[in-house]
Amino acid sequence: MSTYYTTLLKTQHELPTLLVDLCTFVGTQSHGSLGWFDNIGAEDIPSAWDPSAAEKLNAHGFAFIQLPDGSFIALLNTGTTGAPYAVVLLGSEGEFRTIANSLEEFIILWSKGETGVHDLDDKKIDGRDNLVAWIKARRMKAPKAKDFDFGAWLDNASTAKVTDTIYAERTPTDAYEKLGPKMRTLVDMMGRRADDEALITWVTQTLGKKVPAHTSNDSVNVTAPKLGIELVFSHNVLNEKYPPIKKSARSFIPYLSHAWIREKIGEPIFGIDLKNSTEEDAIRSLGQPDGRRPQFATDTEPVIAYWHKVVDQGADIVLVIESDDGISIDVTVKTSSALEEYPEVSTHLFVAWACEKGLLDETRFVEHAALFQKVKTRQARGAELVATALTRGLWENHLINKPGLRRTAYQWFHNMKNLWITADLKKVFGARKGPYGHDEPAVDNDHWDNVDLASKAFHKVFDKWLD
Repeated sequence: MSTYYTTLLKTQHELPTLLVDLCTFVGTQSHGSLGWFDNIGAEDIPSAWDPSAAEKLNAHGFAFIQLPDGSFIALLNTGTTGAPYAVVLLGSEGEFRTIANSLEEFIILWSKGETGVHDLDDKKIDGRDNLVAWIKARRMKAPKAKDFDFGAWLDNASTAKVTDTIYAERTPTDAYEKLGPKMRTLVDMMGRRADDEALITWVTQTLGKKVPAHTSNDSVNVTAPKLGIELVFSHNVLNEKYPPIKKSARSFIPYLSHAWIREKIGEPIFGIDLKNSTEEDAIRSLGQPDGRRPQFATDTEPVIAYWHKVVDQGADIVLVIESDDGISIDVTVKTSSALEEYPEVSTHLFVAWACEKGLLDETRFVEHAALFQKVKTRQARGAELVATALTRGLWENHLINKPGLRRTAYQWFHNMKNLWITADLKKVFGARKGPYGHDEPAVDNDHWDNVDLASKAFHKVFDKWLD
């Protein structure tokens, strides 16, 4: 069986003895036994990752693992006197974060499958025991080190300036009172910012984990399998009560936005035992399902039974029970799904048409009621409403809640089920090369004459929901 490749290329940095020893050890292990990568060893960070940051990154560190998607794991001199090198992720989509505050901490997290990097943490990886034994033989311990703020470092900001904590008023419901103590505590933590002291204390002392200091354009999972909890931290929560909070030019302070509950939570939830319960058990405890949903976004047939229990009305915290090959339970901040995160002319045309035809939910535009009415009566354009009222994009719940409408709109915006806004509008306006080399509709604005031209295409998809 093949083993990992080890390549210690020349860099401008002296390689730590621990890294050299780690590379030597990994090079003896069966390929795939420690993660989904091929090679371990020092190499320069490609300038293509971020041309504006490459020189600084390579002056202070180097990559030592490249992942299958093109991401890199790098060792970085933080510039703090006496501090160990930090281990950071340079994601293939431009995301970045601190994985560990020292190489020792990274190796220990790796041995536990808790780096937060899927290609190192995948449950199918079966050789971590060898890494654990290697760590024990060296009596390795992680040195104490201050948390490294990679985002602030990239932006040359020694101290990140953030806004004060502003939370929606917590309003626990009767359903909350019926939960056990562990679940009530989890609900209390949901929706809090990652810099919230109560949340940090709970994650570190109760779960024995670390709260991610920031996110970039991704979310970060924190897993406590022995306690039956997996948390998701994200700054991009599509709910107006949870606006993105800038920490630096490149990074955000995330919220605890979602949690998956496993059977090791150790207490029943509304009388449901996650280990053995079936849909029939859930019905006995909760009554008939609140509804059924399709299994996948591309589906239309409702097959998955669900119950939604609002456990905090003020903070929009919901407990979701679903029956799909067993019972699953999540706790989540109530969110929408993005139809278009970065609206352009095609979206502007649709917004204008949908506003005029009554498909936009007027109650979601109360703060911009005057402009909404102007668009509805053709005295203003869709682009104006988008720029003023939809600064975070067009979401599913900006549409009225008629059965099937939002799902069809999602499929149409995301090229599913032979539905696609781009294809429909290219048929109307013709096609041209867009700024990223892809064909786009050859239309420059959302003037009402263009809305009228596009109207037939819109009617074809949405006519059944028009009054």
